[in-house]
Amino acid sequence: MALSLSLLSRGSHDLLMKGSFLIGSSFFLALSDDFESLLQAP
Repeated sequence: MALSLSLLSRGSHDLLMKGSFLIGSSFFLALSDDFESLLQAP
């Protein structure tokens, strides 16, 4: 029981890390996109 619980928590932790990484990278991409359009504006 304890083993499956630790496996479950590890799996959810990996999922959380991947999810936050995806959110962060997409946020960064949107930010850099806005930054590029700002740079191109006269």
